[in-house]
Amino acid sequence: MKTLDQYYEKGRSLADVTRALVDPRLSLETDKDSVDSLVMNLAIKYAAKYFGVVDDDPHAVKEVALKALEKTDEDVAMLMARASMAVDHGLSSIDENDDVMASESLADLRATAVVVREVIFNDRFDKGCDFVGVDFGSGSSILMLASMISALRAGMKNILVVGFDISKKAIEKARACLSGVVPDSFWRVDQADILDPNVVKIFDGLPLGCWISETFSHNTPRMEVKGDKLAVFENRDFRDLKKSLVLNQHLDPFPQILTNTAMVREGFFRDVREEKTAMFPDIVNGKYVPDLGNSVLSFRAGSGLYMPLSLAGNEFREFEDFGETSRWPEGGDFTPEEIEAGVGAIERIREIVSKHLKGDV
Repeated sequence: MKTLDQYYEKGRSLADVTRALVDPRLSLETDKDSVDSLVMNLAIKYAAKYFGVVDDDPHAVKEVALKALEKTDEDVAMLMARASMAVDHGLSSIDENDDVMASESLADLRATAVVVREVIFNDRFDKGCDFVGVDFGSGSSILMLASMISALRAGMKNILVVGFDISKKAIEKARACLSGVVPDSFWRVDQADILDPNVVKIFDGLPLGCWISETFSHNTPRMEVKGDKLAVFENRDFRDLKKSLVLNQHLDPFPQILTNTAMVREGFFRDVREEKTAMFPDIVNGKYVPDLGNSVLSFRAGSGLYMPLSLAGNEFREFEDFGETSRWPEGGDFTPEEIEAGVGAIERIREIVSKHLKGDV
């Protein structure tokens, strides 16, 4: 295994690595070792900028990335209680001053590197149009940078990538990360509720080169596309179907964002199939199926289960990472019984926290 010190390039800035990846002569097929090293360097240098650490010491970057994820038992209990209460009242469970999701993705180095590489080296968008990209739930916004690199590699002249996130803290850090690396005219990061269909309407009438909403959970309903219509199949095995699906929506916005896009943007799936729009994760041949010749991020396996991204991250196992367990756990889907048990646990945590706040315990 290559240690951090062996593959990390000190003295080379995030902007330098970005420029190296922009070079259209760089090929994933013929220069894979160089590409993988550059992508890992990009992810670490981006993390350094995001966390405000000097990037000449990768071990310092690792330390601060893992430090940002530290939570006490009380922190976790409050988070789960907030999520459960939000479900009951139709509110967001995300604290706009908390950037834990963005921090988690940057600490989950190998899995993030896989997504970054896939976005950069895809060529599935209309080269004859201006490049407009969108990232729903942009978090640290590293995938926004990846999509801009992809557009620059293709020689697109007019580039605009927009990211939306609920976390003010993540947005502020993302702006600092992107500034000075790519022209400010190329990007914009704004606060928004990504479940609001009006967010998609912002792009009405514009070509859409890249659509990103890559985080989803084990409980994402099965989806298929017939023509240009999206069908969502609910899992009827749950004893408390409404509760489990609503809870999942707060933890996993992907199905709702995709549904909003399909409803608002006529011909979206046609554009994906005709490679006018690069979509992450991919819809291939009208449904979620593996298509390794096209993308390692077609998550749905032939058995109907989601392929954990942690397994895709194994492709970078020759590189030492930050040692963070992937945010996509190994082992495939949870059973309905496990999901229901999880919902029950949240209810119990909420009761305990509620009593604590009232001074009853």
